[in-house]
Amino acid sequence: MKLIYVKPFVLFLLLMAAGSIFGQKAEKFGEVTKNDLQISTCPIDSNAHAYYIFDKGETYYTIIGDGLKVSYKRHLRIKIIDKNALSAADFAIRLYTNSNEVLSSLKAVSYNLEGDAIIETKLAKRDIITEESNDYTVTKKFAVPNVKEGSILEVEYIVLSENFYTLKPWYFQHQIPTLKSTYELQIPTYFKYNLNSIGFQKIFTTSNTVNLSNGEYLEYKFFAENLPAYPDEA
Repeated sequence: MKLIYVKPFVLFLLLMAAGSIFGQKAEKFGEVTKNDLQISTCPIDSNAHAYYIFDKGETYYTIIGDGLKVSYKRHLRIKIIDKNALSAADFAIRLYTNSNEVLSSLKAVSYNLEGDAIIETKLAKRDIITEESNDYTVTKKFAVPNVKEGSILEVEYIVLSENFYTLKPWYFQHQIPTLKSTYELQIPTYFKYNLNSIGFQKIFTTSNTVNLSNGEYLEYKFFAENLPAYPDEA
């Protein structure tokens, strides 16, 4: 398993610098082709029942009203090879109420090829279930609709948080293979964090300082590709 974990006072581990690899075209929501849907095996694991086409995370600071919040954005696309991976359509997003976390936006769509037509099925708001686990957490659960063998599912959501002390981790590996995983992080220069990476897969990273309209930021970009699945630890 591979993750980037952001926490103060933890050693920063720089794995490997990269250059033009970050210049790749950004994925736009809904850009799924017939060729994508016609793929019947995972390019890096012929035994896989499903795989991530890409998984992208972004963490950045944003001013909402008169307050500063941390925004966590995730955008992913998964290819379902056969019925053994239909559970990949089930998602659970945990929110910490003591950090005033909210799910500010959510889109989820399945794509299926019927003849020459791509059929899109969108998640309805009424199908999002809210569970209160305890006094500190709420979980938003949903299943991407109409997912079956050959489907591609796509999910994008944003979580807003007021917790600046410990940022959320990013997991590069999952229980199914991942063709591409990227994580971008922008931190105001007046916040001091260390970044810790654990695992054995190769990650490329770059960092630089950028000037935005509301101040100076440290910008980190991480990239990994062709990541194998890790086994279920249970």
